[in-house]
Amino acid sequence: RLVTLVTVSLLLVLLASVLPTCGTTEPQVVKETVKETVVVEKEVVVEKVVTATAMPKEATQLVVAQGQDINILDPHKMQATVDMAIWLSVFNGFTVFDATMTDPQPGMAESWETPDETTYIFHLRKDAKWHSGRAFTADDVLFNYDRILEIAGKGRLAGYMSDVDSMEKIDDNTIQVNLKAPSAVFLMYTPYFVFVDPETAAEIETNPIGTGPYIFKEWIPNDKVTLAKNPDYFDQDTPRPDELIIK
Repeated sequence: RLVTLVTVSLLLVLLASVLPTCGTTEPQVVKETVKETVVVEKEVVVEKVVTATAMPKEATQLVVAQGQDINILDPHKMQATVDMAIWLSVFNGFTVFDATMTDPQPGMAESWETPDETTYIFHLRKDAKWHSGRAFTADDVLFNYDRILEIAGKGRLAGYMSDVDSMEKIDDNTIQVNLKAPSAVFLMYTPYFVFVDPETAAEIETNPIGTGPYIFKEWIPNDKVTLAKNPDYFDQDTPRPDELIIK
């Protein structure tokens, strides 16, 4: 099962790697001063300002063909691999996958440390926001941990968190994770431990709100899912298409 999940996640990472070809350069307004000399009976200097008209940016779109419709929008209850494109586009975990799928990179946690073999301290991004505009905090992480444990076998994520003994809030931007025993795979599983907005969790089946690079727009069953680029995403350096369609 892990192999299948990694394969689909790798597809998403590879999509991100080719997105620079979809990027466009922001239009610039150029001002040019032209001096003309008109000779009649005397020299007259006429200054003329020529302003280039900025062309509107052309929207970019990427269509991901899965060949099968998704089953559910709640990442904590997802079971099928086909649902992972939504899972990893709309939501984030402590970390995100790199291109090799072996070295997790900062996600909602901008850094972390391991004071001992069974303790991880994650420092959350202070500028991170939910798609609703609300700030992301340590209380949101604890809500999600409790929710995943409550859902348990109805979803996949509890299995990825099986090495965790407890989580505790150090402050609004710091979470300590206590493991049951030293684990070689815990950090590699953290991209799967994605967070849903506590304030809108009750309506997640129709309006999922996360912190990921894409914002949910609509799901037309047996047709497509439409996502729009998140303008407030912490990683604005990676070019991404304005719209992502999964069908």
